[in-house]
Amino acid sequence: MSWLLADVLSTLRSVFVIGLVAFPQVTNAETDRYLFLLRNRKISQARAELKKRPAGYRESLIAGLKAPEPAVRAECVRIVNSVFDDSFVPHLQALSKDPVQEVRELALNTLSEHANSRRVGWLGVFLNDESTFIRAAAVVGYMTHKNDAQTFAMFSNDKQVLVRLVAMEWRCVKEPSVEFRGHALAGLNDEDSHARRAAAGILAFVGAPEDVPALQAVSQRSDETAAVRF
Repeated sequence: MSWLLADVLSTLRSVFVIGLVAFPQVTNAETDRYLFLLRNRKISQARAELKKRPAGYRESLIAGLKAPEPAVRAECVRIVNSVFDDSFVPHLQALSKDPVQEVRELALNTLSEHANSRRVGWLGVFLNDESTFIRAAAVVGYMTHKNDAQTFAMFSNDKQVLVRLVAMEWRCVKEPSVEFRGHALAGLNDEDSHARRAAAGILAFVGAPEDVPALQAVSQRSDETAAVRF
């Protein structure tokens, strides 16, 4: 059903129709109440309200994605992830410019989770993020859904070590290449712990027995790289 038709029905005090289930339209008062619950950290109660009328609260969620409070925006992204449909895509993409990194990460993760090989372009707005971590996460999203040579070529010469290593690691999932081994060994000494983890991930596919001491040394670090496998 088109949004135009839904608007016509709303003027007749009718309902939204999703499949075979009808949901009453949400009113401005209900939107305000829903955001009030989120702003006051009454998350379980807000989710209960949403469960009663998931289609009717779409407007509330969209409003919440634009709320001034980062915590409200973040929680709305989490909820959108559980009731996702394509109408939320532009609103999630708009969050690529959110000043709070956590919100941007959540929006990217939601889009990535619901993307596929034809919809991987949803993630493009995050490829120029100021955070290298988010750029790398966008690359993971791309290559999760479209792990081919052409996609890999987009990222294999990136200026950021983390982005290059993540692309190589995910390429190894489909087509391991010993050419990546030298990059991975160098990456084990990178200052970024995420880069070191990606390097270790590459060596899990293409490493040689003589790489074990280097991996053991990385596994002894006090940061998150201590979890690397070898």
